[in-house]
Amino acid sequence: MRPSCSPTNATDRLASALVYRANPELDIRYQLPWNFGTFLWDIPARLGKSAALDAASDVLVTAHAQYCAGRRGLDQGLLKKQSLAMSVLRQHLLDPAKAFSSETLCAITLMMFSQLLTDPTQEVPHSHIRGAAGLLKAMKARRPSGPMDELGKKLVLMMRALVNDKISFTKQEWEDLVRDDATGSMPGGRFVEHLAYVPDLTRRAKAVMQRNVLPHPDWTKLRHEVEEIRDQSKADIDEFRTRLQTFDPISAPPKFVKHLHATFLRLLSLALGTGIIINWILLFLLRSDDVISHESAEWVEEIIVLSEIATQYLPLGALAMDMGLRFAWFGATEASTKAKIQALIKNYERAMTGEEGGRHIDCYEGLMKRLSLEEA
Repeated sequence: MRPSCSPTNATDRLASALVYRANPELDIRYQLPWNFGTFLWDIPARLGKSAALDAASDVLVTAHAQYCAGRRGLDQGLLKKQSLAMSVLRQHLLDPAKAFSSETLCAITLMMFSQLLTDPTQEVPHSHIRGAAGLLKAMKARRPSGPMDELGKKLVLMMRALVNDKISFTKQEWEDLVRDDATGSMPGGRFVEHLAYVPDLTRRAKAVMQRNVLPHPDWTKLRHEVEEIRDQSKADIDEFRTRLQTFDPISAPPKFVKHLHATFLRLLSLALGTGIIINWILLFLLRSDDVISHESAEWVEEIIVLSEIATQYLPLGALAMDMGLRFAWFGATEASTKAKIQALIKNYERAMTGEEGGRHIDCYEGLMKRLSLEEA
């Protein structure tokens, strides 16, 4: 019997394609769940319930298939699907009955992922980023739980927040988002929490250093707070460094040796990068500290080494290392060190896009501008 061309069958075909694309045994260099988030495994069961999620999933499946085949960028077919998905997503964000749902937030996240596969130098519309941030705030009041609301999607927005002033959460709002049962016990949960604090900490640091009299009570309070976060960051770094150093490929599941190694590399890189940013804020408050400066310089060099090792997992398996390189670029003080980082950036971008690197430097300089404390 010939299958009918019903919406149900179209949904089934999309679900099957997504299941294939989200296969955890795929090569780590092109893996989706290990690199973008395990919540992807929960999406097939949600298809057919949200037009925005369906359309965004279709874009991701198509973008990933073309990416794995070496076809980078947007062709006419993918562009058409992307335009449809953006249109449907805008409609959902304007509909109160659909806007505040896990499916809508997930659709936004999938569009961000698809953008990374087609043209990582292009930004997702600010309205969608603000919409996602607003959704996280509203959804927190309802305390959603489950794989669709895992840490992965929050991490995407936190990374965006560091380079995009369109996302503005207070320290308490970020804390409410990341400190819950769904994320508290996940690997890397604490350094993600620390990243979430950074925009608010930089704002407060600028404000307190504008006072003419130091030490001011607000300065003392903020310094103690940043020092506490720094101590926690150092503990995270030690933990992830130990995990990497003690990783035994022989005892690991054979199918996931590379997956686990790539994961430990990215966790340590991001923890080191978080430590660099926290140290930067503390140095600004203290004006100078040779011990902290030396520590940050060592962490920058360590990220460079980790990023060089991780090149074997390019393109997607080392995608998260890009943020570590951003932090290293931010924290580097020597021209020779920045040159090393820039060479790695070009290598990474060439692997990701198939083109000569260099355009991403604007993004790195954007991070420096976003976190700059010099104007205080």
